[in-house]
Amino acid sequence: MLLFNSPLSQAKAQTLIGLLDLPDQAQVLDIGCGNGEFLLQVLEHYPKALGRGVELNPALVAEAKLRMQGRVDPERLRFHQGDARVGLPAMPSLDLLICLGASQAFAAAESAYPALLAACLERLRPAGLALIGEAFWQQSPTPEYLALLGEPAGIYRSQLENVTLAQARGFNPLYITDSNPDEWDDFEWRHQMRLERALGQAPENAEILEKVQHGRRWRDGYLRWGRSTLGFGFYLLQKS
Repeated sequence: MLLFNSPLSQAKAQTLIGLLDLPDQAQVLDIGCGNGEFLLQVLEHYPKALGRGVELNPALVAEAKLRMQGRVDPERLRFHQGDARVGLPAMPSLDLLICLGASQAFAAAESAYPALLAACLERLRPAGLALIGEAFWQQSPTPEYLALLGEPAGIYRSQLENVTLAQARGFNPLYITDSNPDEWDDFEWRHQMRLERALGQAPENAEILEKVQHGRRWRDGYLRWGRSTLGFGFYLLQKS
């Protein structure tokens, strides 16, 4: 099972969380929070912080609420099922906005990352922090790889372009890192393992078989092109 729905190890997650240096009563919002694990670890590390998580998938919201039990007081943290484009929870100016791999929650394709930066500027207090996880091209993608991806949301820039765009929109980069090959392999192969095991348990299930076939095409594309072409960066940005 994946702990985070991004190519992120526990060790790197703890490094990023430790760098946040949040004040007491910090207001934290996580957009596209998935199963809530990263936000839970932030609030465990900063026991006076207050958080909200927003996730479109109701099954993941239910999982996040289960994960919260016995770890974080529900007075400090709530999870919401909803679409960020429709509206976000009412909160005071934020000390931290987190969005790891979910810029598509704000807009499509090339507009996704700029729209996320705009939302951060709007919601953050002066000198507030954004922790953004965003894909980037390590090298120019082949036409075959682009055809496999379809229309990838928000991954039309290099690492440098992601950073310079954030600076141009009013952010000061404080810390940047990216997923290493081991983190990528763990992320991709755990997904594939889950699918293959599900098929082994229900070999006649047409829906699972279709997912496995898609997963195998994705796996082959990852090995052929993705591993050397697509990167994933973590950007800790401070509002100027």
